Amino acid sequence: MSKKYNSDETIAHIIQVATALFIEKGYEKTTIQDIVANLDGLSRGAIYHHFDSKDAIIAAVNQRLFPETQMFEVIKSHDDMTGLEKLKHFFVSLTFNEELAKFYAQSQSLINNPQFLVKQLLNNSEVVAPQIRFFIDEGNVDGSLKVENPKAVSEITMLVLSTWFLTAIYPATIAEFNSKILVAKQILDNLGVPIIDDSILTKIADILNGNNK
Repeated sequence: MSKKYNSDETIAHIIQVATALFIEKGYEKTTIQDIVANLDGLSRGAIYHHFDSKDAIIAAVNQRLFPETQMFEVIKSHDDMTGLEKLKHFFVSLTFNEELAKFYAQSQSLINNPQFLVKQLLNNSEVVAPQIRFFIDEGNVDGSLKVENPKAVSEITMLVLSTWFLTAIYPATIAEFNSKILVAKQILDNLGVPIIDDSILTKIADILNGNNK
């Protein structure tokens, strides 16, 4: 007997099934029929009710790599924090999110798909970078930051903290990754956004060395 889903559950189920198939078979070799066949009774019509194409599905899969808007709103609501502190909090929340990290590790093969990579870069530009700029603007107002070109710096910050650390594009050993973290810290410090402090460096080192609890 097939399971009944509400709209949100249907969307989540389609994305979950599609993600597994994209990882296993590759985006190009996965068909809509493959997805339908693994949907526990849901029809092709159920897919097209929520997604008008396979491209729309991979866009939704890509969106899972990014924090929910609610995360930004929660951080923004902390009136007791400076813009810099909110920016650090955002970086920690994003970097050490176990669910995102697990999904990202499973999805590395999708980076080889040009459409997926382009959509990821667009999400960086259209979703995450503006949030970083919001915190930078706030820091400029409260005095915790002094950034002359918030828009450009927010975009560079996003590129440094996301694209440059995609191991599918830039493979790295643990030692090389550690070096990249230090270079990223130097770049961000020079840009006037000292997000990566000693406590974050220690936490990253613990994770890379398998000591994270």
